Amino acid sequence: MARTFGYSELESFFYVTLPAAKRGILGAALVSWARAIGEFGATVMLAGATRFKTETLPIALYLSLASADLGNVAALSCILLSMACMTQIIVRKLLYRGLTI
Repeated sequence: MARTFGYSELESFFYVTLPAAKRGILGAALVSWARAIGEFGATVMLAGATRFKTETLPIALYLSLASADLGNVAALSCILLSMACMTQIIVRKLLYRGLTI
């Protein structure tokens, strides 16, 4: 329809297709980011669980739990939980308050 009104292919993509797909793109980015933050299995299988070398937040949590450092486990759990909550709040504010991305 945009092409019939004189838009070029690039203009119709940026003014019609991209705004229509913004929620799907944001959702896919959010799921990809959450999957990357929570990645545990591939890192442990390929690189191992080495402190300060292949350490991600889930691996740090695992290593702290394995060494019975419950203070560190609680702190890392709070960091992961706050990251998840803040991401949810930001996404909801962007999508449901009428702000454009």
